[in-house]
Amino acid sequence: MKTVSITPAEFREFCELQRKHSWLWPARFSTNPRGDVWPYWTKGPTPTNQRENVRHYSELLAQVADICRERRDEEGGRFFINENGAFWKSVRGQKPIQFVAWDSGGETLERPDSSSDGTGKAVPRPITIEELRRLSFRPIQDLNAPDGK
Repeated sequence: MKTVSITPAEFREFCELQRKHSWLWPARFSTNPRGDVWPYWTKGPTPTNQRENVRHYSELLAQVADICRERRDEEGGRFFINENGAFWKSVRGQKPIQFVAWDSGGETLERPDSSSDGTGKAVPRPITIEELRRLSFRPIQDLNAPDGK
């Protein structure tokens, strides 16, 4: 398991990038062998036209996706994020396997403001695909590039 530094603001960003929310996993993403990362939308494989690549939204998100693919023999797949770290499962119903532990420097990682989903549990408001497409992405440095750009 790898320990990765995270700020409360970065954790909130993960939660806010979601298109569909769950109380158990405040953030869920998928990644593929090409390195694309998209928020969870549906059970099973996400249709290609529903995949909005958010890899470049956050250096931390890109790092977690890279670690996930590394741990899963470059296969990728779905990964789950909560206040303790990042997890993956190889099969449905399997106990989650933690592959990243957060180091928040003692700061509390809290889920963003939320609303009720009718069950009495608070669930963050999902982002629409239109809102997701309007996000402004800032380029991140490719750590694998020979010149560092």
